[in-house]
Amino acid sequence: MTVRAFIMILTLVSISLLTSSCFGPRTVHDEWRPGIPKRHGEVVSGKQQGRWTYWYDSGAKQAEGSWHRDYQDGAWAWWYADGR
Repeated sequence: MTVRAFIMILTLVSISLLTSSCFGPRTVHDEWRPGIPKRHGEVVSGKQQGRWTYWYDSGAKQAEGSWHRDYQDGAWAWWYADGR
């Protein structure tokens, strides 16, 4: 194997590893403040994907539903701040 071929293979493997870690699934869990959740779900390739849950800053659940490539998908449930 020539040095040039080795460098090319090493470069391609490095790019592949970097892009797979940057664009793979990533769990998001934000908090209003410690112990009070704000939102929870998964981001794939920079877009919301799958089931997400959102909370009011009081800690009461605000909404729950699914995303598909950053678009709301299917039925969603919403709650008032008082829990109704």
